[in-house]
Amino acid sequence: MPHPTPRLNLFALPSQTTILFAGILLVIGAPLLSAFTPRFQVILPLLPLVILLFTLWDFLIEPHRTLDRFQAYPLRPSAAWLGELVAVLADAVATQPPTIRVSAAINTPFILGTWRRRWLIVPAWFLEKWPDSPRDSQHDDYLDVVLRHELAHFVNHDAWLTALARSLLKMTLLVGAVYWFMWLWQPILYRLGVAYLPAFVSMYAPLLAFFPSEVQAIVQQPPPMTTARAVTYWLELAMTLAPLLAGALLLWRRDLNLLLRVREVYADARVAAWLGGTAPLHAALDWFRAEASKHPTKDARSHKRWSFRRWPPHHVQTNQPLAWGLDAPVQLSLSPGPQPGISTRRAVLEQPAHIYGTAQTIGVRAGVIVLLFYIIQASLLAPVRVGMGLELAIGAGFVVLSLGLTPLMLVRLPNQRAARHAITTATGWFVLMLVATLGPLILLALISVSIWPQGLDIVLYAIAGDAPAAFAPVLDDPMGYMVQVSIGAFVAFIVAAPVILWLCLWLDMWLKQRILTWYGAPWLAQRSVLAFSITALVLGVVLWLGVLPLVSVLVFPLILEITANTVASLVVSAILLLVATSLFWRNDRRWRGRCPACDAQSSSPPYLGQRCEHCQSVLAPWLLARY
Repeated sequence: MPHPTPRLNLFALPSQTTILFAGILLVIGAPLLSAFTPRFQVILPLLPLVILLFTLWDFLIEPHRTLDRFQAYPLRPSAAWLGELVAVLADAVATQPPTIRVSAAINTPFILGTWRRRWLIVPAWFLEKWPDSPRDSQHDDYLDVVLRHELAHFVNHDAWLTALARSLLKMTLLVGAVYWFMWLWQPILYRLGVAYLPAFVSMYAPLLAFFPSEVQAIVQQPPPMTTARAVTYWLELAMTLAPLLAGALLLWRRDLNLLLRVREVYADARVAAWLGGTAPLHAALDWFRAEASKHPTKDARSHKRWSFRRWPPHHVQTNQPLAWGLDAPVQLSLSPGPQPGISTRRAVLEQPAHIYGTAQTIGVRAGVIVLLFYIIQASLLAPVRVGMGLELAIGAGFVVLSLGLTPLMLVRLPNQRAARHAITTATGWFVLMLVATLGPLILLALISVSIWPQGLDIVLYAIAGDAPAAFAPVLDDPMGYMVQVSIGAFVAFIVAAPVILWLCLWLDMWLKQRILTWYGAPWLAQRSVLAFSITALVLGVVLWLGVLPLVSVLVFPLILEITANTVASLVVSAILLLVATSLFWRNDRRWRGRCPACDAQSSSPPYLGQRCEHCQSVLAPWLLARY
């Protein structure tokens, strides 16, 4: 008997795990990668290089540390049945079987791995309960369900995804803090370097010819290191690294914790789809939770080493919902948050779209990501006097809003009013996050300039989206400049940004609804995630390269002007928009309204479970959960 309310197929949409990982990679990874550009000072490219190398090293070595920490050992010959069972289940779900290890320090299984190496760690009580092999009892079926749940993590590709995000945040905090501390010794190192500099100059004199003239002049006649100069250098580095470290810590407590919990619900949904229902999964979860509590664990091996968190030896359960309140950085512990409770996992299985949150949480989450990305990028750019506008940040925020609102739009079809209300709510909270942060900054800038007219800092230029080159002449009217910046920022962020974002999100919703009417497209069922993602990315790029730069020039007419780069970005966005529009209308004329079963033309609006009026077959079965 079909479920009275059709359930949304989570795997037909961009997953929440991918969105959260992309947010971490955008906020931390993108600024680090951009540090390799020539715009940065010599001291900064070394930092992102070290962070990225240590991230890769930690990502690859962490599975071995975890295996050693929990004293995991290979399966004994008498337990070969477990390896055979896992291999059969892995073959059934079309994934590579993992390497199995056993540990007495855990009471529930968990997985870990990288891109190609995979491990499944099972508790020792598995082999005590089934010393030889399963004996065709109901508990054996529960064991199959539990093992399928762990294999689902590999199918969903969230094992390496969460591990890489953890390593990136961990190494950003660790290496950034060490780099910051080491710079305290800069005056002493500088004095030692100056003392031995003549010997190095005479030894490597031919290499100096490859350096710029200003670098050669500094090497040949280094400036004296005074206390004021040392403090200035340290403060500059501190102001550069502080947003990066604070952002990594915030993402650790917010997005990474939510990512660890969300992936469990996706694994449940995958298992329910494999089994064709939720009843076996619910029964297995209830039995397994009670059974695991009967088996105490031995203490894991203790290591005295730097570690911001350890892989949890057991799963802590909570009945709290997957909400923003769980992810606010209000906890002092750096350990990972608890997994979602049984009631939460069941509720999300019944209404899968809830995993993306409400329109308010989506708007707030996108606003936080944009602000972190903008502040970190601007802080890294500030030492070299290069400003950064909000175009790229808002464009990325649009993509996050679009992908987050997509399931809400699909569930609310054909209720257009509810969909528009969700867009308005998310846009409002997104803009509110921007204004709440940028408003005080602009007010502080106005007060500072009124007190010290010639002290206009690079951060003020970054607010306007531009910055003068090094050694640029002092502004004749700093206060007038700041008034222009304030008025332009008000028009851009309070007036233009909400309208533009709302229109773009409405266009994005309309395009995706139109794509849903391509019932006859044979490729849409397998590539729906790609189709929805490309739609959001194309609009985001056009917003970033075309719409927002044009708005910035219009709202800052006395500060910004149309340059060759502005024209080039407008041309690129126009070409991209024309190509995307051509491909969209070509597919729309070919596939729109065609029933995949009877090939008749259907004029019904798209919604979950919509059936053809001619043959009564479901027009978009791939959009429905298979359980």
